[in-house]
Amino acid sequence: MSFIVAFIWSFVLWLVLTAGTNGMLW
Repeated sequence: MSFIVAFIWSFVLWLVLTAGTNGMLW
C-alpha cells in the first residue's frame, strides 16, 4: 500500500516539475 502511494507521489511530483520546467522554458 505504502509503495503504491510513494509511486503515485513521485509520479505527481515528476509531473509538476516537468510542467514547471516547460512553463519556464516556454
